[in-house]
Amino acid sequence: MSIGRVTQTMMSQHALIGLQAGLRRVSDVQEQLSTGRVINRPSDDPIGSAAASYVVRPVFGGITAQPTAYAADGTFTGVAGAVTRTVADGVQVRVDVNGPAAFGPDGDSVFTHLTALSAALRAGNTTAISAAIDDLGADADRINAVHADAGTRAGRVERAKTAAEDAHLSLTSALSEVENTDLPKATVELQLQQVAYQAALAATARVIQPSLQDFLR
Repeated sequence: MSIGRVTQTMMSQHALIGLQAGLRRVSDVQEQLSTGRVINRPSDDPIGSAAASYVVRPVFGGITAQPTAYAADGTFTGVAGAVTRTVADGVQVRVDVNGPAAFGPDGDSVFTHLTALSAALRAGNTTAISAAIDDLGADADRINAVHADAGTRAGRVERAKTAAEDAHLSLTSALSEVENTDLPKATVELQLQQVAYQAALAATARVIQPSLQDFLR
């Protein structure tokens, strides 16, 4: 039994990894406290996020009403179709990916290739192992392409959200200018009106003739 040599560099790296992990946990808790939410992005809780965001509809199941997109044996059980959401006036963005588009068709999917690789590894069949690895490489390329497309769509949603927030801020500011009182201006106006009213009272008192009661005093 051989014992690996522990170097100062290895110790420093492990210490740094531990510090980064601790800092990440602190940051997560701070974010939860500041936002008041445990789930701030889908990656925080994929299962909880999918119930809240997709109403128990599987992301890869198309337009199916079933809770899952795949059977236990890797067979696609969804219904191919596009699920879209309106993100702006006249703008719709697709928010799903059909399973076969991401993982391949039944019989030639990533699940089929993983099963083949598992069997080849158990049998020690190097030819089958190599073929399964090649197939999985093609699967990875396809998934990366779908991931890039999903990222583009997510960018459209973020831009629509930013535009909506900017429009809301502009409308709120415009409404505030119309509805809200300009306190300094209103204060000056009040003083001017008070002076004008006092002057009007004094002028009126001089113009109105004395009454009989005034003569009897």
